[in-house]
Amino acid sequence: MGKKKEKKRKQRDAVEERPSPEVQAQNLYELLMEGDRPHFTDFIAVSETMMKGYSRFIDLGLPRHTIALAMLGGALNLYDMFDMRPELPELLRSIADRIENGSEPN
Repeated sequence: MGKKKEKKRKQRDAVEERPSPEVQAQNLYELLMEGDRPHFTDFIAVSETMMKGYSRFIDLGLPRHTIALAMLGGALNLYDMFDMRPELPELLRSIADRIENGSEPN
């Protein structure tokens, strides 16, 4: 099997093995609703999965700004799923202020 076909097969298999975005979001929601503040390491697996997905766009040759907008769109969708969209303007302003002040946004 050629390298490209093998790579595509591995990508397809990886997508089939991981939970759907809805299941991942529900798991995150349940974790947050347990009342305990999750440690940042609890998010590593989800972050790695998301980065693997977005790296596929890089492999397809999409421009960086297109990928960044897709990531932002994904974040907006997540806030919609949790009915938290009204909180976004204040949060985004706060993040923008931190970026402009040279602070870490997260």
